[in-house]
This record gives sequence, C-alpha cells and structure tokens, in this order.
Amino acid sequence: MKNLPYLFLLTLALLLAGANRSTAQTNSAEDNRIVGVTTSKVEALAFLPSRNAPARVEALNHSRIPAEISAVVESFAVRVGDQFKKGDLLAELDCKDRQLELSNQNAQLARLTENLEFERRQFVRGKKLAAQKIIGEAELDRLKTNELIAEAQLNSQRAMHNSAEIGVQRCQILAPFNGITVGRIANVGEMVSVGSAIIEIVELDNSEVSVLVSLADAESFLGSNSFELESEGKRYSLKRRVLLPVVEETSRTREARLDFESTTALAGIAGRLYWYSPFYHLPANLLQQRNNRLGLFVMDGEKASFIETPNAQEGRPILLSDFERWRGKTIIVDGRHGLIDGQSVKPTKTITTERADNPQSNQPKEG
Repeated sequence: MKNLPYLFLLTLALLLAGANRSTAQTNSAEDNRIVGVTTSKVEALAFLPSRNAPARVEALNHSRIPAEISAVVESFAVRVGDQFKKGDLLAELDCKDRQLELSNQNAQLARLTENLEFERRQFVRGKKLAAQKIIGEAELDRLKTNELIAEAQLNSQRAMHNSAEIGVQRCQILAPFNGITVGRIANVGEMVSVGSAIIEIVELDNSEVSVLVSLADAESFLGSNSFELESEGKRYSLKRRVLLPVVEETSRTREARLDFESTTALAGIAGRLYWYSPFYHLPANLLQQRNNRLGLFVMDGEKASFIETPNAQEGRPILLSDFERWRGKTIIVDGRHGLIDGQSVKPTKTITTERADNPQSNQPKEG
C-alpha cells in the first residue's frame, strides 16, 4: 500500500511520455506530408493597380469684378449665362461728373501747353537780346526760370489729365478674360462704392483639376504618368502639374493639381481621378502570416519557402517595390493555407497567363 503513490506517478509519467511521442510523430508526419498546391509564375499574377480619389474641376479665375470708383450703376451689357471675350464691356457706371472733370483737365492742359510755348519763345528772344548786350544775364536767367516753371506746371497738369482719363475709363467695367457671367451682384440705379462687387464671372478656357491624395497614395501618384478624370460617364485625360508639399490636418491628404491634355470639363464639375501605380503588385489574398510576419509562399525546389514582404498590408494588394527580385519566382496560390516554411509540396496545376510583361492588359480599379 505504501508504494501506491509511487506507482501512480510512474504510470502518469509513462502516459505523458507516450502522448508526447505520439504528438511529435504526428507533427513530424504533417511536416513531411507532401501537399498538393496550385502555382503560378509571379509574372502571371503581377499587375499595376489603380488608385482613385475625389476630384473637382476648378476655374483658375472665378472673379467678382468690383467698381473702381464711387458711382451709380447705369447699365449692364451682359446677362447671366452670356459669354464674352477679354476686353468686352460688362457694365457701365454713371460717368457725368468724371467726364466734366476730364473736360476741365483738358482745358487746363491746353492753357499750360500754350503758356510753355510762350515762355520758350520768350527765352529764345532773350538769348538773342543777351547776345546783342541789350539785356543782362540776370534777365536771361529769369526767362529761363520762367520756361522751366511752365514746363513743370505742364507736366503736373498732364498727370492730373491722365488721372481724369483713368476715372472716365473706370466708368466702364471690362472683361479681364474670356468667360461667362454667373451672377449680377449690383443692380441698375444702385450707388456702389470703390471695391464693391458688381458682377460675378468665371473663366471658361482656363481650368484645372483639384484632387485630394491620401498620404498612403502619394508615392504611387508621384510615380504615375497616366491620369484620368471620370465624371458624368465621361473620361478626360490629364497630366500632373504639382502635388502640394502641405498636409491637410483633418483628412491627412495632400492637394494635387492637374491640367487637361485636350478636352476640358466644365468648371465646378466633380468626379474621381484614377491613376495607375508604377509598381507591380500581387493580389491581396495571397498574403500569409507566419510567426507575426507577413509574406508569400514560393516554390524552392520541391519545398515551400516563406518570403517576408515587410511593406505589405492585410487586405491591400501586395507591393513588389523591387520586382526584379521576384521575377521568375513561382508563387504558391492554392494550398498555401496551413503551409509551413520548408514543407514538401507538389504542384498539381500551374497558371501560365502572363501579365507583368503586358501590364496594361489588367489594371483593375480599386477604391
């Protein structure tokens, strides 16, 4: 009876040892088990994914044209929706007082012009008289001074005359560019002050696309040379102009501006911008996790080899930033679940359609 505890512990130890041997044999059998897999060359799976972002067509000039003088609105030459050319008349202000001022300045300019001519003739006569010793040098200096004063007065008057002319010109509101009227802000008969907006216009033939690019997509955006705006069922080819080096704090995006290559969309229209990544990717479902590492299984002779892809993200296409490193490798497609590094495998089917040599043949769009 005294040996019962000892016998019980010995029996339990033997049972546990047998279980461990059985488990080890099972694991060893699983490791040595040859798994049938479907494989594919990396060239058959690689593709250039597209990215997209919300975009909007922006007119480079959307202006509220102000009055440059204080006056009453007399008339409008265009209505909302009318198109016009640069320099066309848009509106007119009451200009009676400005025209009177210009007439007064014209009269003053004519008077001072005649006065200068008179002083010049006086000085010419004075030089002749001085040569004949009829007048002295002091008198000659006085005549020269009178001429210079008359010339200065005329120059001052010319400046005042030019200012009056500009005042008259500002009675007419002229188009600064080719465009269309989108709104009348003032009305006929209203008194407007300097700087008050009178009419709202938009430039038609000078627009670009504004898009907000996420920080994660900035690298592919900068590397791409193929951009398309899709809006209202139409597509427009674009070329990148700039990606602003400023991050919007709330959305964590950077604004980019693109120019139209040929056909231009209407200003204000919204859509989505698509561009193709310059880097090859593999389908996201091929990604596997082993020992807290993400990677792919490839064929290494008759065994499965796990290659880590440190830049990969679950649920997103797998970036192959160094494609030459992967070229020619055979990817394990089906049967990859449950594989371990170094496990024996046997290909049962191979996908042969190549895409990486013809990347434009498959460029699926992703949100």
